[in-house]
Amino acid sequence: MAVALALLLETGCQTTSPEALRVSLERKPPIAHIQRTLLGETSLSKRYELRIHTGEEWAFEYYLRMPRAVTKPIPAILILAGFETGRQALDFLDERDDVILLSMDYPYNGPPEFKGFDLLRAVPSLRRMGLATLEAGSLALDYFWGQPEVDREKIILIGVSFGSIFTTVLGGLDERASAVVLIYGGGGLPLLIRQNLREAPWWLPSWAIPPLVKAFFGDFEPLRFVERISPRPLLMINSRQDEFFPAPSTEALYQQAKEPKKLIWYETGHMDLFDPSLIRRLTQEVVKELRSAGYFSPPGGHGLNSPEDLCHEQEIDQAGVR
Repeated sequence: MAVALALLLETGCQTTSPEALRVSLERKPPIAHIQRTLLGETSLSKRYELRIHTGEEWAFEYYLRMPRAVTKPIPAILILAGFETGRQALDFLDERDDVILLSMDYPYNGPPEFKGFDLLRAVPSLRRMGLATLEAGSLALDYFWGQPEVDREKIILIGVSFGSIFTTVLGGLDERASAVVLIYGGGGLPLLIRQNLREAPWWLPSWAIPPLVKAFFGDFEPLRFVERISPRPLLMINSRQDEFFPAPSTEALYQQAKEPKKLIWYETGHMDLFDPSLIRRLTQEVVKELRSAGYFSPPGGHGLNSPEDLCHEQEIDQAGVR
């Protein structure tokens, strides 16, 4: 295992500069054609499986929630959450008739479990997945940009947990996103990986984690990209009790970001994200902040505020939230 680890470090990749990564995304293959399959519908919306093809043999898979009737351009949201949560991510926001929601499955083709030798085998696969996820995210923005139902001035990125990493990078690289929301995320990948490998195998010493992260995942370090989101607004919702994205990683990312920005603290564990009641509270929080920024019309009204207001509201202080 030690020899395999040494060989893996030796074959690592040089970290790409943010500007070079941005240019690479701009030069990605264009959308060749789109397949849309109806999955279901409600009184407010229809749900589709979306396949965006960039060539004869390659397609990215997404899930789309579209209001049944769109009479004028409306906001659009791309949401990235955890592994294998693409379809379920459409439920993060309650049913609405004033927003288009798009989520996706991660293009990961590596070992299903990160244990033993499979952990080493997974590292290059995770890097390929990361690069493909950024390409897929950029293609999703291309898709939004080409839809007459989408208000191009109100395209929002939402990253939840694992998805917050790629959302930060994509938001820093692509200015078509007019606002970025990060929920239970953070920065400092070496810290995050050490935190999440609590039962690290004996052959993976702690000193090897930083060079391994830099060699394979340096292109996805949120701390390198978050300041590029400015002058577009950044909203972060985090928990001081988060066991996977600890408070120091949140604070490091927030400090690295530039204005306009806003951080709201909860007092719940990371796994509470599976609690429907917490999901509802987070949903209400996000909608409230986006409404204050002018992305959604206020209840019973049509007045819109400046997007910068997303970060200028007074922080709330209520049960479980601060």
